[in-house]
Amino acid sequence: MLVWGLPNPPVSDMVHPPHGAGHQIIFCSARPECDDQGHSVRAATRDWLNQHPGEWTEAAHLMMRGQDDKCRDHAVNHELANIPTPSVTPTAPFSHG
Repeated sequence: MLVWGLPNPPVSDMVHPPHGAGHQIIFCSARPECDDQGHSVRAATRDWLNQHPGEWTEAAHLMMRGQDDKCRDHAVNHELANIPTPSVTPTAPFSHG
């Protein structure tokens, strides 16, 4: 079972102005593609995004860590945030390098 926290309003609210101005939003998560029981964490993350920032997030890019990546979350988040945007592939998991 996947358990999610409540949204952080300052963080959640900050995506609306750029999205409304037509900017592309890329969501990054240090969560793996699937949990230990094989449930899709990507699908659960998409559901959460649809409920909190809004349904428009379905079309946004979502970068997630590679399934076998065991690096600490802060390192994965740092690397995800520093990927050059031309190489973003919305459906590919991120493999920590």
